[in-house]
Amino acid sequence: MNNIPKPLPDDPPPAGTGSLMSGFVLGWVAMIAGVICNVLFWMLQTNFNSPSLGFIGLGLGSLPMLAMIALLILFSNQGKPRAVKGVLLAFASMVGLAVLLMAACFGLIAMNGGLNMH
Repeated sequence: MNNIPKPLPDDPPPAGTGSLMSGFVLGWVAMIAGVICNVLFWMLQTNFNSPSLGFIGLGLGSLPMLAMIALLILFSNQGKPRAVKGVLLAFASMVGLAVLLMAACFGLIAMNGGLNMH
């Protein structure tokens, strides 16, 4: 017979698989840092009033999402599946937050008479 003991559910994950919390926090930090960089760039662009900087800004608009994808690739190449799950959970929480904020805004619009598009 096979006498291999089954792991208990309370056992910690194996070492070197990354941390769910570190992936979650780094996902949020990457998104917030990307948004701050975008805001600073757009403030700089409006000060110089250069149309060519607008095209660069369009590319920088995807910086937060590219940072999340870079984290996913980095953690998966390092063999840290729990950290990858943490980054995915951070992305899912951002989507959920965006949906809730949109619902709140549309609810306020609806309660104040709607868009009055008669």
